[in-house]
Amino acid sequence: MSAHPHRSRHASSVRHRFAVASRALAALVGGYGLATAFTVALGRALELPKEEVVNTAALPAFLLYAGAAVWAFYASNATRAWLGIGLPAAVLALVAWLLRATPAA
Repeated sequence: MSAHPHRSRHASSVRHRFAVASRALAALVGGYGLATAFTVALGRALELPKEEVVNTAALPAFLLYAGAAVWAFYASNATRAWLGIGLPAAVLALVAWLLRATPAA
């Protein structure tokens, strides 16, 4: 038996709190980044007047943000939560970058 059984429970409690905090950050910060990357990529892909592009691209991003928050707590661990939000955000950011406006010649 361990000399300090309370230390094990305390360490487990601290790990759990960090895991929940990490998931919350993934939901808030990662979800925001995912929604932003989605909005920019879709906005650059659409060929609509500027006013329509903003609304058309931004409205579904709210659902994506909510979905990212749900995913952050649905994932089996905090690492998967971050990967499940971060990888799509990175791909969308790359798409947005590739679709950037080219300077007029």
